[in-house]
Amino acid sequence: KLGNGESKGRLGTTCDPPHVLRQADLEGRECIVIGLTMHSPLRGGGTIVFEKVYWVDTQRGFTVPRFQVFAQGGKYKDKTLIAEENVSMREYSPGVWYAEKASRTDFRLDEAGKPQVASNRIVTYDAGFRVNVPVADGDLRLKLPPGTKVHDELQDADYVVP
Repeated sequence: KLGNGESKGRLGTTCDPPHVLRQADLEGRECIVIGLTMHSPLRGGGTIVFEKVYWVDTQRGFTVPRFQVFAQGGKYKDKTLIAEENVSMREYSPGVWYAEKASRTDFRLDEAGKPQVASNRIVTYDAGFRVNVPVADGDLRLKLPPGTKVHDELQDADYVVP
């Protein structure tokens, strides 16, 4: 979900509903650019605003080939890019698109308040990686040992395996 009014993170963080920012060309394909704004209270007072920007590729299964996070407030005097991820997509089966390679860069402010690269991470999926692989019902059966404590989310029930 993009923006459900809740947020992982700091208590009191709120999230505005997602909104379309614009349409943009990305590698020759038109994408819808969606923004999601989060407001997070700072311990010493004030608020930091995080804007998450998603490029949604409607021609490739509504995948997200680019994602950016900006921050403003607190130590971020101006709107500052703090993370960016670019993903190349692959069609694993007709109409089923998923990541083939993802590259993420995170930024932190240096002592002068200028953004600097803090980390780079590249994830490449093996050529044999598959999605939407058929799974038999038997593959999903689980025999829990006696005495295992279980919380059933569907039934909202707790029990112990006899």
